[in-house]
Amino acid sequence: MKLYFEDISMKAQILSAKNVIKYVGTNIATVFVIAGLTNMAHANTQSILPDCDQDFHQKFASKRLYRHVCQDEQLKEHNEEIKAQYLQAQLMSNAPLKLLLLSQQQWESFVNKCKTKACIAQQYEQRIDELVYLTSMNQSLTQHFVRYVDGKVDPQSTSLQIQQLDRNRIKIEATQFRDPNNSDAARYAHLRSYTMADALQEISDLDSRCQYKIKRKFSILKLESDEEICKRFAGTYKLYD
Repeated sequence: MKLYFEDISMKAQILSAKNVIKYVGTNIATVFVIAGLTNMAHANTQSILPDCDQDFHQKFASKRLYRHVCQDEQLKEHNEEIKAQYLQAQLMSNAPLKLLLLSQQQWESFVNKCKTKACIAQQYEQRIDELVYLTSMNQSLTQHFVRYVDGKVDPQSTSLQIQQLDRNRIKIEATQFRDPNNSDAARYAHLRSYTMADALQEISDLDSRCQYKIKRKFSILKLESDEEICKRFAGTYKLYD
């Protein structure tokens, strides 16, 4: 199975800026290049993460996320680390940039539902690990799909990845956001399956034993199941490349 990924213009601009950084070395021009990259990243994240260094953040004091993060030193550190890791992922990861943007927006919406400081801390730590993984691991052999419902991105943020492990072995993983305030086992729903490249039409979830049929046409993937209890992940997915 061949996986095709195309660079989009925004990524080309970022990589071009990286080459400029290498060329100018440590002189003052580097400062302006990095500043430009940072502004580009912030412009494309549309981030709702707290900016605790700004005086105007006080007007958001009634918002739970701002209140918890900006009044806790460790959460403030994690908050800034996520911003830095996200920028690094944009610069270094070979995952599609629009996928990075969508995953960040979905996660920010998810963490904003946290009702406690412990929930926020857990989500921050997990997101840092996810961004490190996206930055450090080669994503060129992974196809990323996002489920659509009624023509729009699934509000439950259901995603599916098909990873080519070697010439014949394929790994399929799917994740669905549920509620960040739930227990560890109920915070997300997961699907995990391994198969061979020539047997990708039917898969079995290792945990639930649910059986699924996969129908693929170009960038559209349909996941189907005859079992009602297994339809959590059924639906139409679009390739994010």
